[in-house]
Formats: sequence, structure tokens, C-alpha cells
Amino acid sequence: MKSKIAKRAGILGVVAAAVAGAVVAVSSGSAEGAPDAAAWRTPVKAFGVEYDASHVYLQHGKLPAFIKSWEATFGGTDNGQNTFQITPTPSKALASIIHSPVGLLAAYDYQTPVPFPFGAEQTGFGVHDPDLGADAALRSGAAVTVTPWTGPVGREAVVQFPGGFASQIWKQFDMSGFTPLTTQPEFRVYLPETTVNAFLASYLKFTGGSVISDVRKADGGEVGAPGTTYHRIRIKTQFGNTVVLAGNGDWTYPYGRDTTGYTVSDVNATVAKAAANGATVLSGPYKSKDRTSVILQFPGGYIAEVHDGVFH
Repeated sequence: MKSKIAKRAGILGVVAAAVAGAVVAVSSGSAEGAPDAAAWRTPVKAFGVEYDASHVYLQHGKLPAFIKSWEATFGGTDNGQNTFQITPTPSKALASIIHSPVGLLAAYDYQTPVPFPFGAEQTGFGVHDPDLGADAALRSGAAVTVTPWTGPVGREAVVQFPGGFASQIWKQFDMSGFTPLTTQPEFRVYLPETTVNAFLASYLKFTGGSVISDVRKADGGEVGAPGTTYHRIRIKTQFGNTVVLAGNGDWTYPYGRDTTGYTVSDVNATVAKAAANGATVLSGPYKSKDRTSVILQFPGGYIAEVHDGVFH
């Protein structure tokens, strides 16, 4: 049991300090002699939504309280709390992987300063080949902000799309042990309106995703500003659902601080559970045309949107 847990802990960048020097540069991307050159022109291959995690960076000392609150609210299990070197440069973090029915989370309490650019990535996408994934990101117009490196359980990199949305891409040597989700989370991407076209061109090419709705004047009450409108785009991808929220940058707090939306059957019941287990309601609940949503803050500072309804 312990060996399986150790493997899972590594999937999202939990790399043991003993292999800090085992950094491998990203492949050159030269088409000459490259057997997988055709893959660079197609979307990166994903493992599935149960392998795509929200990255949670917590206030120091709050990891146990966060885990307790999250699992009491949504259910799920975790792999305990272990100290690792997560980054390819020297660092130390107390980390835990949480498997919950509403989404996978990688939660971190850094014991040292967080090396740049870590801490800014919202997600971790499980891919079949992080090296090809990094090349695909470059060819889609994204940046590779951390080149692929190898740890004892897998390989990973960090990519950033136009507008600033960043994600880790990873593959561990053993990809077993992940269970399907009850509902799919929605990765929430806040963008300036001026970067939306560039983001979509890059993100859709990388993920193979498709836009399922594009509402130019969505209800501003969904983002804490009733009586106004904003631009909302919903996207389906092989990595799960993504919501683009575009505007002029004048978001009302806490909107823009939430990086993932979690789907539940009963928002009010979820809020009651969360409040009874240390979470705070920051905004809502708000009922819009197709869903009820609320913004919650969990112990340690993690801010999450929670909603009901169907993704369309």
C-alpha cells in the first residue's frame, strides 16, 4: 500500500530531493530524424480527467486543516502528508495528493520559498509524453516555462498559454490507481479581453478542445457584479472542462482568485458542510440562468467556486 501511495505522490511534481540533479533538457524539436514529428501537429494525448489536478498552494502550517475540511465537504481520500523536493531546483514542501469525487488536488505547504515560476500554475495535466507535450505547447503558441525533468516516478514540465494560464504536464512511470470522478471540475481562466483570441488559438490546438458556448454578455452576477455583463466561453477538452472569463481586469474580489469550479448536485447542502468544517463563504450563493454558484475559501486560503447545473 505504501509503495502505491509513494507513486501517486510523485505524479504531480513531487520529486524526491535525492534526484534534484536529474534534470533533462527538453527535446530540440528538430523534425530531422524525429520519429514522432507528426505528433507535433496534433493535440497532446491526455490520460483523462481523473488525472488532471488543481494545484493548491496553502498558507504555512494549514495543510492538515485544509485536507480535513475538503474531505469532510466533498469526500475522498489523501495519501498523507510528506515532505518532498517538488521542483527541479532546491526547495522543500509538505505535500499531499487528494482524490475526491469532484476533482483531483495536489496540495502544497512550502517549507522554503517557492522557486519561480512554481506557484503560478493552476493545474497539472496528465499526458502520455511530456516531451512531446512541451513541443506541442511551443507549436501551439504557448511557452514552456519549465523544461521537462525526470524524477524517480515520472517526468514533467510546465507550459503557459497566452494570457497567463499555466499548467504542469506530467507522466509517472506507473499510471494505475486513479478512479473516475463523480463530476468534472471546471478550470477557470480569467483573461483580459485583448488576449482571448490568442489564448483560444493556442489552447484549443494544444488540447484538441472545442468551444461549446460563447456568451458575449453573460450575467455579471456570476462574477460578483450584478447588473453588468462579461464575456464567458465554455470549452470541452480531453483534459476536462475549461471556462474562460474575459473582461477589462476590474474583477470584484474574490473573483479571479478562484482557479477551479467544482460541480455538485446541491450547492446549499455543500455550503452547509463546508461552513461546518472551517470554510468561509466569500460570495453567493448566486442563481443565474443555468446554475447556482458560490465562492468558498477553505482553511489555508484556497478559494474555490462551487456550482450545480450542466456544463453547456
